[in-house]
Amino acid sequence: MTAFLSVEQVIAFHDEHSDAPLRDRGRLEAAVMRPQAEFGGVFAHPTLWAQAAALLHGIDRAQAFADGNKRTAWTSVVVFLAANGFALRLSQQEMFAFMKDVGSGAAGDVPEIALWLFEHAVPA
Repeated sequence: MTAFLSVEQVIAFHDEHSDAPLRDRGRLEAAVMRPQAEFGGVFAHPTLWAQAAALLHGIDRAQAFADGNKRTAWTSVVVFLAANGFALRLSQQEMFAFMKDVGSGAAGDVPEIALWLFEHAVPA
C-alpha cells in the first residue's frame, strides 16, 4: 500500500526552510491530494512514479506559498519516495537543473517527470 503525505506534513516541510506565508490552502490541498485521485476506484496516477510526479508537479504549479514552492515540492517528493522505499540518486546540480525545468515547463508534464524520477531512483 502506498504511503501518501498529508497537507500538514507538506506545510511542515515548507516551514523548515521558509517563513513565507501559505497563500492558498485550497490549492495546496488539491496538489497534495492529486497523487491519491481516483476515478471509479482506479488511481488516476497508477504507478508510484506517476504519483510522485503528480505531487511534485502539483505543488510546484499550485504556488500555494508566497515563497519556497520548489523547495517544498522537492522535499515532499523525496520524503514520499523514501516512505515508499526509494531514494533519488543525483547531484545537487542535477536537482537544481531539474527543478528549474519543472518550474519552466521544460521537464514536461506528469509522464515525463515520472520517467525522470524513475530513472534517478534506487531502492532505499
